[in-house]
Amino acid sequence: MMFGLAAIVGPWIIALVPVVAGLFLLAPPIGIYKHDETPTRRTDVRLEAVAIDDESANTIRFQLLLTNAGNVPATAFRVRLLVPQKLVPTSASSRVLGPLSIGEHGRNWFVDATHDAIAITFRTGVSDGICCPPGGRLEIATLNLPGQTKPLNAVLDYQVSGGSAAPNLGRLRLSSVNTP
Repeated sequence: MMFGLAAIVGPWIIALVPVVAGLFLLAPPIGIYKHDETPTRRTDVRLEAVAIDDESANTIRFQLLLTNAGNVPATAFRVRLLVPQKLVPTSASSRVLGPLSIGEHGRNWFVDATHDAIAITFRTGVSDGICCPPGGRLEIATLNLPGQTKPLNAVLDYQVSGGSAAPNLGRLRLSSVNTP
């Protein structure tokens, strides 16, 4: 292309080829191509559950809590909790996700049901203002397990990822008897 342009404009344009190639290959990144390579500080976010005393004989309730063990506020992260179908019968009339302490359905909270499990996703964004303070705890929602009777001792898998939260695959122990 440069030789064709040189035939039209003049042979002096061929001298610009090394300069133009050098600009594209050796120039520092600018504008949208400039990236900050400094790693972001991450914090350790874990999910906990505390049994809620309830008179309902057929439903066991748990308060879901996020704990931040680090010294960085946890923002813009996602938590995904898997509840096996054996804990929640398909004929249950109540919802697995009970009253929300923070966030909204469809914006921060998503519930997906499959044949094997129910996935509850809590997603925060930068503009939401939802933050788990350093060294603090944050109540997020109530987990309902309909069709269960006391005592219950179950383990659920969860995943934390994104934002300032360090990636974490964990296990949430649900015990309907609170131990001191």
